[in-house]
Amino acid sequence: MIKLALLFPFSLANLTTTQDDPALKAYQKLETLVGTTWAGNIVGPQGMVEVKAEFVWGPNKSAVKAISSIAADPKNPMISESYYAYLKKDKKLIYMDVHGGPEAYSGFGWMEADKIILEFQHAGHKDVEYKVAISFPKPEVMKTEFWMKQGAEWKPLMSYDRTKVKGNELK
Repeated sequence: MIKLALLFPFSLANLTTTQDDPALKAYQKLETLVGTTWAGNIVGPQGMVEVKAEFVWGPNKSAVKAISSIAADPKNPMISESYYAYLKKDKKLIYMDVHGGPEAYSGFGWMEADKIILEFQHAGHKDVEYKVAISFPKPEVMKTEFWMKQGAEWKPLMSYDRTKVKGNELK
């Protein structure tokens, strides 16, 4: 085994780093989404609402950016931008989501089993915490589950699926 480690020191080091770093593992999964678009529907106060997300590179490929639209009003959909960046020194996946105006959220993420987990807060309401789990039950299906923390308990808010409508996962 020592001989193998000497022959392949970089691949063994990378394998160990990814396994020991759930934030890096989540970021690497997010990188595979660059070049894809996902669409689905959620139930809103006025009925079914289309949600769409396109994944692209952020500035200088230093982050993954998701451009999302929620079409409660099809003529005037709400557009949001989410950024996911990995801080190598701190071994953290940071997350920031801007919905325009005062609607901004920030937090951290990691990989838990086969799900990308994001925990975050609204910029103006630090006393309220949210959690999102993103998983892929099938290669063409993205499942998104939302929770809100009330006291010490996480209460489910909503869950919905989106289907890949454009692009191939990049390696």
